[in-house]
Amino acid sequence: MHLFIFLFLLMCTQPLFSSDCIEEKEWAGTFYDSGFWLVSRDEKMHVGGTIQCDERFFLNVTDAHSTFLIRRARLYLTGTLEEMFGYMVMARWDRQVPALHFAWLETLEPASLRFRVGLFKEPFSLEVLYADMYWDFDERSLGSINYLQQEDIGAMLFGKIWDDRLEYAVGVFNGRGRELDNNQNKECVARIVVTPFTTEPFKRFFVGLSISNGRVKEELTHGFHTGSDTRFFIWNNTPGNPVTTNSDRFRYGGDIEWLSGPRSLRAEFLHIDLGRIRNDFVSAPFSGYSWYVEGGYILTGEEKPRNRPVIPYENFDLKCGHGLGAWELVGRYEFFNATKRALDVGLATGANEAQGWTAGVNWYLNPYLAFKMDVQHLLFNRTIHWKNRAFDHETVLLGRFQGEF
Repeated sequence: MHLFIFLFLLMCTQPLFSSDCIEEKEWAGTFYDSGFWLVSRDEKMHVGGTIQCDERFFLNVTDAHSTFLIRRARLYLTGTLEEMFGYMVMARWDRQVPALHFAWLETLEPASLRFRVGLFKEPFSLEVLYADMYWDFDERSLGSINYLQQEDIGAMLFGKIWDDRLEYAVGVFNGRGRELDNNQNKECVARIVVTPFTTEPFKRFFVGLSISNGRVKEELTHGFHTGSDTRFFIWNNTPGNPVTTNSDRFRYGGDIEWLSGPRSLRAEFLHIDLGRIRNDFVSAPFSGYSWYVEGGYILTGEEKPRNRPVIPYENFDLKCGHGLGAWELVGRYEFFNATKRALDVGLATGANEAQGWTAGVNWYLNPYLAFKMDVQHLLFNRTIHWKNRAFDHETVLLGRFQGEF
């Protein structure tokens, strides 16, 4: 913690040396240029961080827990070693719980065949591979929240070929997410993304396919929840008799993304099969799927980037009284399904289907600060009993102020 405080104070200081002096000393010093940098002849390190402060207001029930929270707070070190290797170490304080978020080392050359090992995102799903800061909505879709573990520990080969029009990644992971527990049965994950067109307006049209398979042996404890943490599908675990799985987990998905000027359009489908789930008395097959379609339009005309911050034509400047920043309208419709067999045999309770829409407006004050406001309405196929409430739909107003340095 003292190291983080020292780095933060160091970032607030004025530049000590210009970049023209980099080659004169082993460590030239510090300077600020789209981030805080320590520079030597052979090494460059970037110290950065992000913070997301959320507000949640439930509109359909008065006794729900509307609240303010620190959704994400991250601090990271990233850079290169001898211009041959890259690295990242990121700490997270999501909802004030400290943990290690990323820690990996990778090769940089050749671009067509790179290697990464450590804790990082699995190469699965367009939505998951987008950084939290650059996704258009405050919360991800129900499928990626509940069916994907996102980060995992493993090793991966990846690269770009065919004039960078084809991206690929294939890796082997523990299959236990961010948990440090080992899993003797590993999970194999692969993804390919193709850019089939070379001319406008489809020059930035991407088609992605993802697949994974691995044996999973674990207790099912988390159930399924919305982005605002409402549990709508709960496993019926009892003391000494948990719901478990000891089968192959098979997942596949497909996605498209089209970016053209200020316009964006995305769609994704995800399928999961857990084999059989069971307790001491009954068992049942379990599978599920989800999909979403979403789009956006930047009203101020800026080009929509791919997994990068929006760069406003004019930054918002309250002091000088000019500059509007960039303004974007976004919308999404999604559907989530889990097999109802688990409900029928008593392995779970709640709703096995949810669908609904999200509409929002994003205000990018500058490349580093943004304010996002969403309204999300979800409808469940069964009545849910959660925290002394009974309801079959949920309407939430979500707000987020986020910063990156």
